[in-house]
Amino acid sequence: MKKQTSILRGIVPPSEFHPGRRHPAGLHPARRHPARLLVPLGAVLGLSVLNAASGAAGGPPETGANRHESARVENAAAAVAQRSAGIPDCGTADRNVRAPSLPDATAATATTAASSASAATAGSSSSASATTAAFAAAAAPEAPLQSVGALVAQIMAQNPERRFYEAEIDAAKAGARVARAWADPEISLDAGRKRVRDDHGALAGEGVAWSVTITQTFEWPGRIALRKAIANRDVELARLGLDRFNQALSARARELAFGLHAANARAAAIGEVAGRFAALRETFLARDPAGLTPLLETRVIEAAELALQRRATEAALAVQAALIEINQLRGAAPGAALRVAAPALAFRPVAAGLDALLAAALENNFDHRMRRLELEQQGCAVRLAKNERYPSVSVSPYYSDARAGDRETIIGAGVSLPLPLSGGKRGAVQLAEARRRQAGAAMLVAGRELEREVATAARAFEARLAETRRWPAGAAARFRDAAALADRHYRLGAVPIATYLELQNSYLDAVEAILDTQRETLAAGLRLEQLTGLELNPVEIAP
Repeated sequence: MKKQTSILRGIVPPSEFHPGRRHPAGLHPARRHPARLLVPLGAVLGLSVLNAASGAAGGPPETGANRHESARVENAAAAVAQRSAGIPDCGTADRNVRAPSLPDATAATATTAASSASAATAGSSSSASATTAAFAAAAAPEAPLQSVGALVAQIMAQNPERRFYEAEIDAAKAGARVARAWADPEISLDAGRKRVRDDHGALAGEGVAWSVTITQTFEWPGRIALRKAIANRDVELARLGLDRFNQALSARARELAFGLHAANARAAAIGEVAGRFAALRETFLARDPAGLTPLLETRVIEAAELALQRRATEAALAVQAALIEINQLRGAAPGAALRVAAPALAFRPVAAGLDALLAAALENNFDHRMRRLELEQQGCAVRLAKNERYPSVSVSPYYSDARAGDRETIIGAGVSLPLPLSGGKRGAVQLAEARRRQAGAAMLVAGRELEREVATAARAFEARLAETRRWPAGAAARFRDAAALADRHYRLGAVPIATYLELQNSYLDAVEAILDTQRETLAAGLRLEQLTGLELNPVEIAP
């Protein structure tokens, strides 16, 4: 702790002397030029903003005559920053050499003061605009935090797609009511005039004639029961579709909620490292590099910052993609603000063996159950097609009245049935048999695919679980601390630039690897639950 405190205060302890060097770590040869030695971070950023403001205002180009004036302005600004930070003045001539580095909080205070002063002096400059935008973003209200459980419940309650499956169930129930209903009777009415002539052609009588007929069709026994069975399978299929959608929606909501948290964490880590590179670049560009090594280090930092900018853009796009999908699932506007509280994942191994998982999947899997219902439905369709080879019988009682001279009344009943001459009934039976064979083959293929998916998901979950257990507790925090420590020691000259860049990139790679491993383990566990239909609880998500 004493060693760290001395480093933060800019004092180089004896342990920081590099073996084989004749200079302390704070006086690296690459930084012998006064413009490359340690200066307060606030003074450096303030000077860079003042230089940008003067350049934007159309100031004269730097010449040999005014370079001394620029140095005088830099020394004055450094003195102001030191006094605001509570650091005693060490003199103008050697201020850049002996000025200690600021602690983190003091440097942030000095940076804020210098940036505010620069923005007030040159409001039209790009640095002042960036500072104003940063303050506005910091002052903007943030969306309230939501736990993963609350977000999943909101998605399940407000998802608009669920109404499609609910309407499908209502339609299937209506179809079942239609299937078990008898055919409605038909009534027909005939009216006209009747004329009666004798054998010689003379008109014997004339009057009104009319008749009324009621026709009722009777199905062959067992046909309505088969139609009811087919319609009931449709209702069960619709309910299974809704249950499958609910299960998939819950799993997808959990994955997206953790994915949004992981994307935000990745973006924050990339932004942290990018901020360090940006601060170093601004520091280097504000000074006059002396020698080849400082110039090359500046170019290395600039190249690393460009690569990080692309990485940060990809991370921001990943955050927006996850946010838009979550908002669509919960029925909100695509750009609605949302923050997910950091979930605590607890992974547990699956106690059931592979054989038990396969048996449970064949029994409980929604897709396999739907295939089984479709096969049963096609079996009913085959029996219905065979039943329809027998004709339906239509009974038609009628009443007829005619008045042409004499009154003639007829009461009777008629029976009608179709003649199977076209052979269409035999074709319908063959079609139903073919559909049943297709359903059987589809069920067999679905069972084999289900076994393969269950075995693959079980092996994937075991492998991801073993990978998560290899990560020590607090690994990301330790890599973050190492990256921050490398940044401080690089500014002191104790760490070469290769080690500095390697630690920053290793910190980002480790964060991404940990988050990706957790996300993949979560997806594998939820997928295994979907396939087997069991409450395995392989992953516990706590807010």
